[in-house]
Amino acid sequence: MEDDRFQPEVLRVPAGSPVTVEVRNDGKKNHNFTVDSLNVSTGPMHHGDVKTVTFTAPKGTTAFSCTWHKGMVGRIVAA
Repeated sequence: MEDDRFQPEVLRVPAGSPVTVEVRNDGKKNHNFTVDSLNVSTGPMHHGDVKTVTFTAPKGTTAFSCTWHKGMVGRIVAA
């Protein structure tokens, strides 16, 4: 994460298999990585924090976001 954007904005993962994603806050602001539809969140992340989240994505596209910064979004594409 950087301030006001995710890099990359698209995560391509296999559908139906557990995936672990490392999330790093390289921004100056506090952020979180949240996938509401999968009930997954890193919780608060300060500058320099690194956390992992594990989830199983359904086939198709699923949105993720920083719930504190409107427009800071991305998507998970599972095939």
